[in-house]
Amino acid sequence: MKRLAEKGETSQSHREDVPRGNVVSEADRVRFWVLNWKKKVDLTLWDSKMLRLSLFSRAACEMLVRQADVFARQSGGWKGESPSEYREATVDLEVDKMPKVSSMLRQWGLVGHLSEIFRCFYGQDLLAFDDVFVVRYSANEESGQKQLVGHVDGGDLSFMIALSSQEEYTGGGTWFESQDEVVHLRQGQIVTFPSKTFHKGQVITAGVRYLLVGFCITDSRAAKQPGNVNLDFEFCE
Repeated sequence: MKRLAEKGETSQSHREDVPRGNVVSEADRVRFWVLNWKKKVDLTLWDSKMLRLSLFSRAACEMLVRQADVFARQSGGWKGESPSEYREATVDLEVDKMPKVSSMLRQWGLVGHLSEIFRCFYGQDLLAFDDVFVVRYSANEESGQKQLVGHVDGGDLSFMIALSSQEEYTGGGTWFESQDEVVHLRQGQIVTFPSKTFHKGQVITAGVRYLLVGFCITDSRAAKQPGNVNLDFEFCE
């Protein structure tokens, strides 16, 4: 996966306790309702920059995990760079290298859903990915990754989709500095946020936790750079 960056000199954000639901304008309520293209979703707004809603079914999540694990077994295992060399390394597999996973994401219209969310919520267009990958946290293996240090992502907007049920692991979640809050996603939920939001993966003490993570590019100049992943989940030379 591409490099993440550790926190630089940034101002401490003030936490606002936003109740579940909608502390937003009526116009925003209408826009957010448009996102409910198939059924009523559990939607939580924290502030003007972060969104959480239900996206994937349990079956879809389980299929993605199963295919990622099959690919890992066939290709030498889950891979990660040495934390001694790169503190923000994750144990992961890149989607553009997994044909069955990328095919499922195309079939399920992930890019279309992300595009709708980004246009509606951020007023930005999804043009490419800096990286898209499945992350695996494990508390049960010596070589497994239990947590991730504080960092900011590549790209312009980021998303994380929980592929594991909360019953499959203990601990975990993602801490966001701007809310001073640990966010626990239910299986199939997505959270989107600006990529330069400082956050970290909390330690898991039991079980295994899988996430689908993407660093998304909305800047037209950056979208044309080699090394990106296009909207068909293909690596761009």
